[in-house]
Amino acid sequence: MSAKGKIFLSHSTRDNTPTRHIANGLREADFDVWVDFDSIRDGQRWLREIQSGIDDCEAVVVVLS
Repeated sequence: MSAKGKIFLSHSTRDNTPTRHIANGLREADFDVWVDFDSIRDGQRWLREIQSGIDDCEAVVVVLS
């Protein structure tokens, strides 16, 4: 767990590249980041994992394009 809390990143698949950039920047600033392409493994229930990710975070960032 980071010193600054956990942030959930919500995005469209077409925005994976800028979302990855945002996630990396937040991690460099000592935030713990939850983003689907790093946090959901093959075979896991997608909707359940998304809800769990939201529930465990202190903030949500929505990436819009």
